[in-house]
Amino acid sequence: MSWNFDDDTDELKVIEVSTGNHMTRLRKCEASSHIYATGGKETELQLWNLETFSNESTPVFKAKNVRNDFLDLRVPVWVQDITFLREATDLVAISTRYGQVRLYDTRVGNRPMVDMQFIDHPLMAISTVCSNNR
Repeated sequence: MSWNFDDDTDELKVIEVSTGNHMTRLRKCEASSHIYATGGKETELQLWNLETFSNESTPVFKAKNVRNDFLDLRVPVWVQDITFLREATDLVAISTRYGQVRLYDTRVGNRPMVDMQFIDHPLMAISTVCSNNR
């Protein structure tokens, strides 16, 4: 990924981010142009701050999967879409190909605050409403 952080120069700063295998989504935060979210098949949500990024950097936030199901089996992960809520960098929602909607508050912890399941319906996109008061 290439990004020009300095508008006064024509020089591109090339940044390589190792997000894991099978990344399916990259989303820029509207509130901060240096915060990006990534996720994919068997790759949990990760937030990256490209302003302070170096080649050895780790994500500023890395989500953990939900706890095992009632049969004590691991719940599969496939992040399909990502959105930031309330034009902030700390509230992130994702939709998955396995029919889950998850809401993360990066200030609280690595597991989702809300995890909803829509059985047999893959969720291909997620969006916020135009008014943040609803």
